[in-house]
Amino acid sequence: MKYIITEDQYDRVVNSTNRLFILRRFDLFRNALKETIKYLNPCTYDSFERYETEFYHSLMDDIHESYYLIDGFDYLGVFEELKDLFYVDVTESYHDGRKKC
Repeated sequence: MKYIITEDQYDRVVNSTNRLFILRRFDLFRNALKETIKYLNPCTYDSFERYETEFYHSLMDDIHESYYLIDGFDYLGVFEELKDLFYVDVTESYHDGRKKC
C-alpha cells in the first residue's frame, strides 16, 4: 500500500525529531493511549483542560521506560506533538465519558 502525502506533510514529519520518535513507536503510543483512556475518569475533572493535561502526563508516565535513558530527550516537545496527534481521541473520550456521569 502506498500513501500520497503533500510536501508540507512530509516536511512536518522529517523536520520534527519528536514526531519521528512518536511515529517509530506508534504502537506503543496507541496502546498507552487506550490504557490511559480506560484509567482516567472524566467525571472527576471539572474542565477539559485539566483532563487533557492529566491525560498526557499519564500517557507520558506509561511510556517512561522508552525514553528515560535518551540523553537530551525533549519531553515538552513530545508532549506537544502528542497533543497535536491525539487531540480528537482525547476530546471524544472526555465528552463521551462526561455523558455517562
